[in-house]
Amino acid sequence: MSTNPTQAELNKAFESLEKMLLPAKLASTGIDGRGNGFRIVEHYAKNYKGREAMTPDAMAKIFYEAVAEDVTQEVNGGQKGSLVWLVLPKKLAAHYQNIGKETIHHVSESAVKPKRVSTESSEQRRENILQMERFYDALGYISPRGSALRGFINEVSENPAVFDSAEALKVVKQSQAEQDWRVGVHKLQEHLAKERA
Repeated sequence: MSTNPTQAELNKAFESLEKMLLPAKLASTGIDGRGNGFRIVEHYAKNYKGREAMTPDAMAKIFYEAVAEDVTQEVNGGQKGSLVWLVLPKKLAAHYQNIGKETIHHVSESAVKPKRVSTESSEQRRENILQMERFYDALGYISPRGSALRGFINEVSENPAVFDSAEALKVVKQSQAEQDWRVGVHKLQEHLAKERA
C-alpha cells in the first residue's frame, strides 16, 4: 500500500538532505511549489511515487540522488543545472574553475537584499500616495510625464516593502519641478532602479 508523505515527513527529509550536502548549501528547499524543493520532489515523484511508504531518511537519500544527478548533468552534459546554490558543491565549483567560468547561478547570501522595514504608518503612506496622485491629476492628458509618473506611483503603492512613500514623494516633487520633462522622468526612473537594487 502506498501513501503520500506528510508535510512533516518532507520537512524532516529536507533537513536531512541539507546535512548530507554540507558544506554545500542549496538556496531554499522549501516545498512551496517553487524552486529547489519543487525540482527535488519532482525527481521523487517521477522515480519513486507509488512505492511503499518511506521514512524521511529514505526520502532524503532519494533527494540527495536528485541533487547529485543535477550536478553530474551540469558537469558532464554542459547544461546549466536546475538547482540554485548558496554554497556550491566541490564538484561544481571545480568544474567552473576548470572551464574558467564564473558561477552562473550561484546566489551569495550577501547578494540577497534584506527587506526594508517600513517606519511609516499606513495613514502616512496613504497620504503620500494621494499627494503623488494629485501631481498626476494636475498634469493633464497630454503631458509626456504622465505615463512615467503613473508607472512610478503604481510601483510605489504596490511594493511597500521596497519603496518608502515619503522618499518617493520627494522624488516626485523634484521631478515635477524640473523644467525639462526628460530630466524629470529620468529622476523617477533612477529612483526606481536604485530602490530595486
